[in-house]
Amino acid sequence: MLQAIYPHLKSLWTLWFFLLFAAIIAWVMWPAKRKEWEARGQIPLRDGASHNGIEKE
Repeated sequence: MLQAIYPHLKSLWTLWFFLLFAAIIAWVMWPAKRKEWEARGQIPLRDGASHNGIEKE
């Protein structure tokens, strides 16, 4: 019985992972999150910033 449904289950896992990947990409690329991601991208370029987010003097 398992041999009969295994190909279908395998296809469903492939579909599940594809949908999960697409959802993650959509979440990251969502226009409303653009400023948040741009701010995070600037973190390594900040002068005097410490690792915990508090500016050094």
